[in-house]
Amino acid sequence: MKPQYSLLDVFSLIDSGNYWFSAPSRSYRSVMNVFAKTTPKTPDEAAAFILSGIKTLTDKNFVQTVLQWGSGADVYGVIYEGYPWYIKFMVDDDGLQEISFHVAEKDMITISGIKIPAGELK
Repeated sequence: MKPQYSLLDVFSLIDSGNYWFSAPSRSYRSVMNVFAKTTPKTPDEAAAFILSGIKTLTDKNFVQTVLQWGSGADVYGVIYEGYPWYIKFMVDDDGLQEISFHVAEKDMITISGIKIPAGELK
């Protein structure tokens, strides 16, 4: 099983600013909630955190490709800044889209066997 989208292409889209959060409220809110007690983040800081988190991904973090909106979306799991994150996105002619970034709600196992546990670790 391999990701549908090249991470190098995804990173390039982020670097060029060619990305769009279709549901920023959930992704932003998740990041803001996680850090509310320690290092509160604004929506802009949450977006920067999300993009930075995506750029830490390697092929080892890949979980699966899921069918979404008639196309494939790649799902990754990663421990980033001490928290387990569920990350999903797709790429089309308009760039990196449908970015979902929130604390893992259920355990995930990456293709390399890394367990990303549900809930908050810290």
